[in-house]
Amino acid sequence: MSTVEIKSRVSFNELLSGVEQLSAKDLEKFIAKVLALRVKRNISDFTKMEAKLVKQINKQLPSSTQNRYEHLIEKRWEETLTEAEQKELQEIAAQIEELDTRRAEAIFTLSQIKGLTPDALMEQIAQSGKESD
Repeated sequence: MSTVEIKSRVSFNELLSGVEQLSAKDLEKFIAKVLALRVKRNISDFTKMEAKLVKQINKQLPSSTQNRYEHLIEKRWEETLTEAEQKELQEIAAQIEELDTRRAEAIFTLSQIKGLTPDALMEQIAQSGKESD
């Protein structure tokens, strides 16, 4: 195996100069390792992005807010909602709308990445959720 003398901290050009000294066989090995490193980094970044999108898809209101929303909806049906409660209901509805918008964007983005339709993606997520139960 060829050896190349380099300092412990090298600039890109110094590294390239060292690589130029490699034999053809060692250069091929070096290239293969660099490509493997690139794939590993891309997969890691890709996996992190997928995890972030799935987290956004599964994000829900806090249970206390969801319970309050359901209580206010019930009061609205009973026509006993005060003005303050009506305003609170509208605020929670706006939060839900924002969550739904972000969820739809995440579903679309992740389905594009995976080459699936949004429906197929949601089915896949539902199946993986059942398997982890």
